[in-house]
Amino acid sequence: MRTRTGASAVAALLTVALLASGPARSADTRRKATPAVHGPSLVAVKVANQSDAARLASAGFDLAEARTADAIKMVAWPGDAARLTAMGFHFTTLIADLDTEGRDAGVGAAPVAASATTGGPNQGDYRHLADYDRELRDLAATYPDHVRLFTAPLQTAEGRTVTGVEIAKDVNATDGRPVSFIMGLHHAREWPSGEVTMDFANELARSFGTDPRITADLTATRVLVVPVVNPDGFNWSREYPVELSQDYESVVAGGEGAYWRKNRRGPGTGTVPMSPLAYGVDPNRNYGYHWGSGTLCCMDYTSANPTDQTYQGDAAFSEAESENIRQIVLRHQVMTLITNHTFSNLVLWPWGDTQLKPPDIAAIKNLGNKMAAVNGYTPQQGINLYPTTGSTEDWAYAAEGTFGYTFEHGTSFHPTYTSTFPAMYQHNRGAFLLAIEAAADTTLHGVINGTVRDSAGSPVSATLELTRTGQMALDQPTGAMLTDTVDTIMTAAADGRFTWHVNPSTRPVANGPETYQLTVSAPGHGPVVTSVLIKRGQTVDLGTINLG
Repeated sequence: MRTRTGASAVAALLTVALLASGPARSADTRRKATPAVHGPSLVAVKVANQSDAARLASAGFDLAEARTADAIKMVAWPGDAARLTAMGFHFTTLIADLDTEGRDAGVGAAPVAASATTGGPNQGDYRHLADYDRELRDLAATYPDHVRLFTAPLQTAEGRTVTGVEIAKDVNATDGRPVSFIMGLHHAREWPSGEVTMDFANELARSFGTDPRITADLTATRVLVVPVVNPDGFNWSREYPVELSQDYESVVAGGEGAYWRKNRRGPGTGTVPMSPLAYGVDPNRNYGYHWGSGTLCCMDYTSANPTDQTYQGDAAFSEAESENIRQIVLRHQVMTLITNHTFSNLVLWPWGDTQLKPPDIAAIKNLGNKMAAVNGYTPQQGINLYPTTGSTEDWAYAAEGTFGYTFEHGTSFHPTYTSTFPAMYQHNRGAFLLAIEAAADTTLHGVINGTVRDSAGSPVSATLELTRTGQMALDQPTGAMLTDTVDTIMTAAADGRFTWHVNPSTRPVANGPETYQLTVSAPGHGPVVTSVLIKRGQTVDLGTINLG
């Protein structure tokens, strides 16, 4: 643990008091404190093998998603250089001060006609948080037949709502089409990850009915889009510089500024001294599969120290950001999932904490390779970057059998928008469409068919609810378990028929066969409960379900 003494400690306490006072002010009311010291650096740390990568991950360093054959790039905060040296690591400084040298040129440039090359409106700079909210609401208002606005169930620590859109033909129908899910900005500083997600939503909404491929995709599937998973952290990063303290050292040492990674939850009690360093949890280390430290993976690949940028949180799904995504996934039959990040031009798939292959590795790898062939990225299993636990795609695959992928975009956290982003989007739109089309591929999921009738043999437009509860191990020596419950709903057609596209009933991490519980009911009828065992690529025909 790194601590301060003397005047710097006093300034740190003052900074925390100001940070805890509420949501950050808007950008136009801020002034930048005069830097007295360097901000964070970007360094390349020499690694000889996977064991070195695991040691870096377990030490809680702020690793960037960028690796060469013999080095991993990382953001080095004050004190990290000494820690690296003490651990025997050698490193090369790539950017001495990210706050100055690393702030890419072009921020604040005049708008350009980007709509011809991206799915978004004319713009010449990265969006602010209010831009995302406004665009999502505008899409839903403009295209009510195929765009539906939704809000995630939990507000963030600073009281913000996480907003998304569902896009599909006849979006307000409650049918059994397969679902694809795309999201961005788990990590606050990764601005392009929100941009590609939002522009994809724009293109889907605007092109439905005119673009044959997109129209077919949205007829066969539903697409969920959440551009900003971590609005508190993103707002903090995007609106920097910030006037909180004249002691710039206390701000920089806490990981403030444009290169902030985590959410903005305040420091806990009884854990570490009050310090800016104790702010925040890494949402992409807070998911439930193998969350924590212990014996399953032989080493802690995330951090239990609240001062670290990869802090895993107090418990699995302790954070609103990860719990929101969990609830969205568990309430839909999500077949494919992409979580967008920066940087290093990679397509990653499970698992992130072991070289063991997931049960569906052939199909997962095939889709990953196809998407990488379109966007030009390098496809690989997550652990081959560096080991991680508690990540989005690992949990989604373990809990629901979702084919989950992380896309790492570009070569820096927020490259110059006008010269970089339009091409980045164009490279990836086709890969995103492949994910949607894979969600519709019935060889990659299951299908349940049937017809609902009443006692007189008349068709019933019944409500169908499909549930399954399963447990998975947290990565702790206590043997703690996490319970996830899939709970999805659809409505049979007026003629009583239904076709439901579902993930396999048996999870990839189950010890044996698992079944769904299908409950069929209608006003004045039922319910009738049926157990359904279904495998990937299988169609189960339930025939006629008679409601009394």
